[in-house]
Amino acid sequence: MYRLIIADDEQIVCRALEHKIRNYVDEVELLPSVHDGVELLKSVEKYHPDIAIVDINMPELGGLEAIELLRIKKNGIRIVINTAYSEFEYAKKALKLGASDYLLKPSTKEVIIETIGKICRELDQKRQAEQKTKENQAAAEIVQELAESKWMQSLLLGQMDETCYQRMTECYRDLLKGGVFTAWKLASCEESQKVIKTEVLEKQILNYMRDLCHCVSISHKGIIYLFLMNGKEEESWEEWVLETIKFTRKNLEKDGIFTVVGIGRLKRKKEDFVSGLYEAKAVLHGRDRSGVVFAKRERIKEEDTFFGQAEKATGLLLNGNREECLQEMKQKVRQLGNIHGESLERNKIRALAYLFELDQKICLLKGIEKETERIWDVWTGFRNVEDSVRLEEWMEREICGLDQYHFAVKKTENSYIQKAVSCMMKSYMRDLSLEEVAEEVGISSFYLSRLFKQEEDITFIELLTYLRMKKAVEMIKEGEKSVREISQSVGYVNMTYFYKVFKKTTGFTVGDMRRYF
Repeated sequence: MYRLIIADDEQIVCRALEHKIRNYVDEVELLPSVHDGVELLKSVEKYHPDIAIVDINMPELGGLEAIELLRIKKNGIRIVINTAYSEFEYAKKALKLGASDYLLKPSTKEVIIETIGKICRELDQKRQAEQKTKENQAAAEIVQELAESKWMQSLLLGQMDETCYQRMTECYRDLLKGGVFTAWKLASCEESQKVIKTEVLEKQILNYMRDLCHCVSISHKGIIYLFLMNGKEEESWEEWVLETIKFTRKNLEKDGIFTVVGIGRLKRKKEDFVSGLYEAKAVLHGRDRSGVVFAKRERIKEEDTFFGQAEKATGLLLNGNREECLQEMKQKVRQLGNIHGESLERNKIRALAYLFELDQKICLLKGIEKETERIWDVWTGFRNVEDSVRLEEWMEREICGLDQYHFAVKKTENSYIQKAVSCMMKSYMRDLSLEEVAEEVGISSFYLSRLFKQEEDITFIELLTYLRMKKAVEMIKEGEKSVREISQSVGYVNMTYFYKVFKKTTGFTVGDMRRYF
C-alpha cells in the first residue's frame, strides 16, 4: 500500500480525482488533499507520501516550484503532473524536473488507473531491489563478522587463519596493511561505579571506536582484543591510537566504566600480527589501575658496545688520561667490525647516547650547572657518519671537544653568550625568539646574533634547535612519553613540524630513533 496526495487549487478537481482513485485504485491510501504549493510541502514533510498528483497553476507556490523544492529534498516522492492541454509546455518542464508522468484534465478513470498502477509497479520493483540489497548487505556483514571473529580467534591460538585474512582484505583493502592491537579490561579502582559483562563492554567500546576507525574485536577470559587498522603514516600512528582510545575511554567513564588498556607496537606485516596481539595482552599483566600503557619498544638483540662505558671514560678524562679514554673508545668501535645498514644506525645512536651521558657525568662531577651547558653542534658530524671508520673519527672529535671544554678556562660568568645560553636552557620548551633572549641579556638582537656567529660559529636558531633536539633524544631514550608529549615538551606545538625538524637535524625519524634505543 502506497500513500498518495493530491494538490490542486480547485476543490472540485480534487474531489473528482479522490472519487476515481478511492473507487478504482486499490494500491494506494489517500491523504487529505491540499490546495497550494506551500500546503503541499508541509503535508509531504508531515505524512511522507509516496505519490503526489500536482496541478501546475496554484497560488502561493506554483507546481513547478514545489516540484523543484521536493527534488532538492531528495525524499523519493513520485510526482504526476495534472495539467490542462493549453499548459502542456509546462508539463514538459515538469518532466525535466523529475516528474514521473502527467495527466491531462479531465482524466478518465482508465488513464488514472493506468498511470497510478504503473508508478505503483515501479515502486514495487524499487522496494524489492532495496530489500534484496539490504538482505545481501546483511548476509555480507554476517560473513564478514564471522571471518573477523574467526581471524581474531586464530591469532589468539597463535596461528593466523589465511582464508579469513583474505576475506578481510577484500573488505578493508589497504587498511589491513598495518595496524595496532589493543587489549582492554575493566579497571579495579574505587572510581568504578558499574559491574559490566565483558560482551556488553565490548559492544560499547566498538560503538565508540567505529565512529573513528575500522576495527575488529574478540573477547576472551575477561579481556577484549581490538585490532585498529591504520591508515596513517608511521610517524603519526601513535598519536592516532592515543586520541582514538582517549575518546572511547572518556565516553565510557561518563557511564561510570573505567578501563585499563594495553597497546602493542605498530605491525605492518601479517606475519607479525600474532606477536602484536600478545604484546597488547602482556602489557595488561599485573595492571589493574585505570589508564593506558604502551608495550615496551623492541630491543634489538645485539650487545650495546657503549653500555656502561661513560662512567669509566669520565674517570679517565677527569684524571687527565684523554689518550687512554680514546683508545678504549677506538677498541670498542673496532670490535664492531665493518658495520652497515641497521647495525650502523643502531650503534650511531648508542654512541650518541654515550657522549650525552659522558657530558652529563663530567658536568655533575665538576659541579657545573646545567644551564651553563656548552654550545655543542653534535648533529652535523652525527649525520655524516657512514661507516665504522667515520664513527670512530666522529667520536674522537667529540670526546676531545668535551675534554677541552670542561677543562678550559671558564668564560666570565657575566659574558653575554653565557647569559644567553642560560636563558635559552631555561626557556627552550616554549616559543622563544632572538629578540626576547637579547632583551633578557641586555643587548640588541643584532649584536647577540653576531656574537653567536663570531665566537661560537652557530646561529641562534641552530643553537635553539640543538637544545630542543638533545632533550627530545633524551626523552625518546627514556621511552615514557608519547611523541606529542615530547614535541610539546621541547617547544613544538605543531607535531608535524617537529617530525620534519627532528629528521632534518638528526638524520633519523622519531620512530627509528625510538626503535634503535
